[in-house]
Amino acid sequence: MQLQHGTDELLVDGTIVHSLTKTNRQAEAKRTWERLMTTIGSVKEKPAAAIDRARAAKFQTYNPLIYVIKKQVVDGRRRKEPQFTPAAMTTFGELGPGCVVVQEWLAMRYKAHLTRAGDRADGRKAAQLTGKFRADFRMALLMVAARRAASVQQGAGLPSCCVRGDVLDVPPASA
Repeated sequence: MQLQHGTDELLVDGTIVHSLTKTNRQAEAKRTWERLMTTIGSVKEKPAAAIDRARAAKFQTYNPLIYVIKKQVVDGRRRKEPQFTPAAMTTFGELGPGCVVVQEWLAMRYKAHLTRAGDRADGRKAAQLTGKFRADFRMALLMVAARRAASVQQGAGLPSCCVRGDVLDVPPASA
C-alpha cells in the first residue's frame, strides 16, 4: 500500500500471522519465557516472535525495491526517499511496530489537517479528534484480524475452491 501526503510517502505491506503455527511455536515459547523472567522493559516490550519473523521476511522481499528507490533519489528521479514499513500483527491481536508507524503517520497528518482547518463548529479540539482516530484505527486493525481468523476457521476442512471463492456459478436446479 502506498500512502502519500505532499512530499511524504509511506510504503506499507501488511500481514497477519498466527503465533502458534508449527513454525512459530518454539520461538513464541522462548519469547514468552523471556518476557516472564525479565524485569528489563525493552525485553518485556518485544513483539511476538512471529511478528519479528514476518517483518524480517518482508524486509528481505522488499530490499531490492528499496535499493532501486534509493538509486532513484540519487539520480534525481525522486525528490525524497519514501519510508517503508511492514505492518505485521498476530491473529491474537498483537500489533507489531509497523502498525504503530502507520497509525502515527496517519494521525500526524490528520492532526496537521485539523490544525490548519482552525476551530470547529462542534468545539472539539485537534488533540481530542486525533486521539479518537488512534483508538478507532487500532480497533479497525483488531477487527480485521478477527474477521480473518473467523474466515480461516469457517473454511477449515473445505476444498480450496470453496475457501477462495472461485467456485463455478452453477445455476439452481429447476423445479
